[in-house]
Amino acid sequence: MHRLQHRVEARQIPTIYRAFWPGKPGQVSPARCTPHEPPLVRPARRVLCVLTMADALIVHELGCNESVFWERLFFDNAFNRRLFLDELKFAGWRVVRQSDLGSDPVEFEVEATPPIGDLPGPLRAIVGDGISYRELGKCDRKRRRYTVQAKSNTLGDKLLVDGELITEAIDEHRCRRIFKVRVTAKLFGVGGMLEKRVIADLERNYAVSARFINQHLKTMT
Repeated sequence: MHRLQHRVEARQIPTIYRAFWPGKPGQVSPARCTPHEPPLVRPARRVLCVLTMADALIVHELGCNESVFWERLFFDNAFNRRLFLDELKFAGWRVVRQSDLGSDPVEFEVEATPPIGDLPGPLRAIVGDGISYRELGKCDRKRRRYTVQAKSNTLGDKLLVDGELITEAIDEHRCRRIFKVRVTAKLFGVGGMLEKRVIADLERNYAVSARFINQHLKTMT
């Protein structure tokens, strides 16, 4: 079995502020206008939402070829339950809906509750004692490409994770698993902090899953 290789690259994208007006942006207040006075435009009173984004590329080497990864591991729900519940210590993980494996693309809907561990006070105030998410994904079997969006059940559109999982062959016995992900937070003051935490958790989870996969491969016939 070849030694596991791991690489993570993360890039923080500058914050973009979005102001919400008490009326429509640029709306004129007619009651305050006279023929001799310029119309008054309502100013923005406060910023209610901050949109930030963070990108990451997470790469691991696996001791199997692409076919084994996709056909014998990726679609094996029993294997995935062991991975998420036993290895990653999720409080919950279940497939809500899955289309027929003979279809292309294969569609998935998954509900999961990851561990949150120790959080800074500002993040703890947002997520409380736990956070769960719903994952909607499509797997293109011919291209060996999985696209996914995960949305928090508690934060909704305020926290989105969009990803693409692919593999590339190294040789006939090894492949590279590549996960490209974008995390978008729309939370004033803590958006960047939350994105960094989500990226860190993804990095840890993918490292654990790579080790688990390589160990599991030794038991496969």
